[in-house]
Amino acid sequence: SSRGPHLAAARRDPFELSEPPGTPPPVRSEGSAHPHTTAPSHSAVPAPPPMARPRSSTSEHAHSAPPGARAATAPPGARAVTAPPGGRAPLVDPGSAEVPRPGRVAGRSLDLTSPREGTHLQLQSPAFVPVKTGSRGTTVQIRLQQVGSGTVTGRILADREWVSVEPARLDTGRKEHVIVARIHADRMQRARGSSVVTIVPSHGPRLAITLEVEKRRPFVLVLGLLLGLALVAGLSAVAWHFLGPQPATLPRVLTVDPNPSSAMVFVDDRLIGPGLQRVDLADFPAGPVELKVSLSGFREHTESIDLPDGQSLVARPRLELERSLSAIPASTEEGLPLDTGQVNEQLAAHRAIFEECYELPGAPPSLRVRAFVSFGGQVDGFLPVEPTDPDPAFVSCVSRGLRAMQFVLKQPADYYTFEATLPAPEAG
Repeated sequence: SSRGPHLAAARRDPFELSEPPGTPPPVRSEGSAHPHTTAPSHSAVPAPPPMARPRSSTSEHAHSAPPGARAATAPPGARAVTAPPGGRAPLVDPGSAEVPRPGRVAGRSLDLTSPREGTHLQLQSPAFVPVKTGSRGTTVQIRLQQVGSGTVTGRILADREWVSVEPARLDTGRKEHVIVARIHADRMQRARGSSVVTIVPSHGPRLAITLEVEKRRPFVLVLGLLLGLALVAGLSAVAWHFLGPQPATLPRVLTVDPNPSSAMVFVDDRLIGPGLQRVDLADFPAGPVELKVSLSGFREHTESIDLPDGQSLVARPRLELERSLSAIPASTEEGLPLDTGQVNEQLAAHRAIFEECYELPGAPPSLRVRAFVSFGGQVDGFLPVEPTDPDPAFVSCVSRGLRAMQFVLKQPADYYTFEATLPAPEAG
């Protein structure tokens, strides 16, 4: 009898239940006579990175993981995290990881309650100031206000040689600051120019004020004066014709000649200007006025002046130094020499003080000094070079003249220096 076809016993699929659920099926070799022969195994596909899940779903999966799920190895001291079936990434354990909340930056925190945070300077005057001046120059006030409870320090700089600022540094004890920008019209090369005054605070944004300066020419001033006189005469004639004679107003004139000449003059806290000033008190209320003269490094002079109508007065306040000029830079600091032209200009401007010193008993025929200037633009210390040990009273006198000098600094340095012979009275 013929035998039927021989059927081989059914082979057990080697992948059946021998790997956890989710294992990829075997890859068959092309052209193989045995359909169940597998190709060489490939490297496993790397699992995707862990994904954070809400705490509620994480806790459920952690307690209800199915049998056969592989447990992730946990570091010492941490709880083990169970991986779900299907080869998916393990869930984040709420006890070992934390999902950053919106608005938080890991590793850094910003304390908005700190008194320095948010403290800054605010400009109270216009950022653009048009200025018209004659040959003597003028001044402009810049007002700042401190916002916040912290403390702001800083420097005030001008980018033109014909503009100087007072003070050169912010007073940390004030919430409101008044900066005086002095325009030296005689240093201007042209009739028009612009300068930027920059306030550089210790923290907070910088502030910049632009001064657009126009120097009026002498013939324009004369023409304007003539036209003004003609207009006043015409109005007076009309008033006389219609109203009859008017009682004359007697002027009150106060002339202030400060010593040093670079000091600032104030009347009733109103800035008049630096140096010699003639003030018509008709613009002020009747009665006494307060005269104030100040310069950095000197004691402030204040007095009350009661000037009746029709009278004039010349006040010559003399300012005294607050302290001696004994600040000498350390050997580790680096200094820059000052421009010789600036030094000679300042020596000539304060010649009267130095000549007064040479009239003291025991004054030498001449004195050569080496001076040290701080970043504020004023002399903070000096050393006698020749003679090396002059009379102390003479040294105290020349200190006033050296401190009154004002310099425009162009490059940053620890200090600035110059060496010069102080002017003595001319013979003859």
